[in-house]
Amino acid sequence: MAADAAAYLGWLLTFGMGGLLVVQRRVDRAMAWAIPLGLVISLAGMSVGYLMTAPTPDQARELAGGLDLATIGAHSVGAPDGGAGMPVTGWEQDSGDLRVAHFVGLHALQVLPLVAIGLRMLARRFAVLAGSATRTALVITAALGYAGLTALVLWQARRGQALVHPDALTLGAAAGLVALVSACAVVILAVSAPRRAGLRDVPGPPGRDACRPMSRSPRPGGEERPPRLHACAGGRS
Repeated sequence: MAADAAAYLGWLLTFGMGGLLVVQRRVDRAMAWAIPLGLVISLAGMSVGYLMTAPTPDQARELAGGLDLATIGAHSVGAPDGGAGMPVTGWEQDSGDLRVAHFVGLHALQVLPLVAIGLRMLARRFAVLAGSATRTALVITAALGYAGLTALVLWQARRGQALVHPDALTLGAAAGLVALVSACAVVILAVSAPRRAGLRDVPGPPGRDACRPMSRSPRPGGEERPPRLHACAGGRS
């Protein structure tokens, strides 16, 4: 029960922190989208933890039979917890593991703002990324791809399949997700490139040297005329 309470508290704290970040005004459009989208995906990833606390089918049968179980819930699907684990992460190698989707979704609130920051830094070198609308569209695309990845690894785990042993169906879904996200990014950049090129071709306002005063000419009687200007670019003298 203490672990469940801590998980709910963490969910609420993340929601509160994300809400404070959403109302911040000193962010560009791309970041203004990255934060709430990352928050939603992160909360969804945290909610996967609820599946780990629910009784497994075997545990449900034992509870229905009146047994008093010391442990309820599991992170493995298709095999008992405690099987061979992957290096570093410890995720199951021979069965589905709900912790994968939990981990991936949980960190969306860090990944998507980093994507927005990275795009803004790249905009200094690539003119196609200079527009905030372009970067915003790419952030939204990245968020959809990240949400799709979270759903994919959750679906894989729920089928009792280890992350490192995907079947043809999982690989096909992953390839489709990559192709969809890549196509969206290519279309966004293709539409933005000619627009940025057109903006570069638009003549800017005349500089300070474009209009210079002519020499003053005296009026009859010695009164000096006001200075006149040469014709300026796009205007009259």
